[in-house]
Amino acid sequence: MAYTKFYHVLSFYLATLIAIYEFLLSVLPYILNPASILIAFADAFLDLYFRFCGLSPCTIELDEQTTMHFWSSNPRRSNKPDLLMLHGYGGNSKWQFMHQVGSLSRTFNLYVPDLLFFGKSYTKMSDRTEVFQAKCVAEGLRRLGVERFGVYSISYGGFVAYWLAAMYPEAVERLVIVSCGIGMTEEQKKDQLNKIGRSALKLLVPESAHDLRGLVNISMHKATPVKWVPDVVIRGFINVTYEKNRKQKLEMAEYLLREKADLNLPILTQETLIIWGDKDAVFPVNLAYELQRHLGPKSKISHPLCTQLLVYFQFISIIMACLALASSSDFVELLGSSQGCCIPQSYRDTKNRSFAFDIKPGEDDVIVVTKENFDTCNSAEPLYQFRGPVYIKALTPGTYYFTCSFAGHCVKGQKVAIHFEPSSNVLPSASPGPSPSSSASDESVAIEHLQI
Repeated sequence: MAYTKFYHVLSFYLATLIAIYEFLLSVLPYILNPASILIAFADAFLDLYFRFCGLSPCTIELDEQTTMHFWSSNPRRSNKPDLLMLHGYGGNSKWQFMHQVGSLSRTFNLYVPDLLFFGKSYTKMSDRTEVFQAKCVAEGLRRLGVERFGVYSISYGGFVAYWLAAMYPEAVERLVIVSCGIGMTEEQKKDQLNKIGRSALKLLVPESAHDLRGLVNISMHKATPVKWVPDVVIRGFINVTYEKNRKQKLEMAEYLLREKADLNLPILTQETLIIWGDKDAVFPVNLAYELQRHLGPKSKISHPLCTQLLVYFQFISIIMACLALASSSDFVELLGSSQGCCIPQSYRDTKNRSFAFDIKPGEDDVIVVTKENFDTCNSAEPLYQFRGPVYIKALTPGTYYFTCSFAGHCVKGQKVAIHFEPSSNVLPSASPGPSPSSSASDESVAIEHLQI
């Protein structure tokens, strides 16, 4: 009896000591770096923001060894298309897509998973390949009842998305790949690592503020704001977003770096939009053209003229919106002025008579004008004016005339006319010069728009 009582008391104290020890380990990063508390609060705020956007967290046990965490639209709307968003090494799903979910959730049922070893997704299995990641994502979507979906992917997420599309062509409708090294040869990997001139592993899974600054400097064309962020805050961000499952993240990165080029990389059957920045220092833009040549006529490339870099944290939701809204027989085509950035990067969906402009507030605007004002570059009486990113749907067929109100831009030829037939399966042509002879009357220039 006394032995049993002693055993229970001892077990209680041991369990208490273990609990205290685990608690101290969990709060140690916050004690060593109080800025981690600020980042943790920001992470919690992102939780609330995702919920405000109509997304709910969901943890799915795929088997006894693997758990996938998703943010998914709740409730799921039958009149909205499904869109899967796959993040890269730049953080978990919340930090990667915090700028996009607000606008995209109005138009799509979103499914935003944490890839394995990011956020709350984890596996005890030793497989570190992007193929295994793709299988886990596909199984998670199946458990959620998602049968057909479009995919937007960036960086490491592009590797996963590519194999997801290759292995499940009946499920993946169309695909967006942004700045991804899929298809790189051994020689290209070696040359690129030499150009970076520092440990790629420390850039992908940073240990110090210096490492993270290096990642930002090579992955963003203009990283000036980061220069003013104190090191203590950056270290706090690393503690919150990179320390968990660091070993497994490093193993995945090592696999990517040493993986031999696949000489039999499958050719995707889906329509694929490839987006690259001409100043991309992580994955050179020539990789985009090589990927397009490999995929063939069902792929198109967007090589930004004005925004220059679309990588880890760039605002690209408009591109995804147009791609996912396109019908199976139509595609999204890049429009734009031949003389610069007055007309921001723009995208068009023919069947739905919709198009979008990625406008930089304060730097660009877009106005809709009559044919007469279009021809004479009169911007004083716009029918509509947009000063930020906007998705537009034309309510009637006809020609729509766009320019910007900034002095001198229109006369330099920076304007575009877009013509929509009443019923067409062919993408209309766009010209920055004189408008087509057929035009919509002022009364028929009717649009509905979603200001992003």
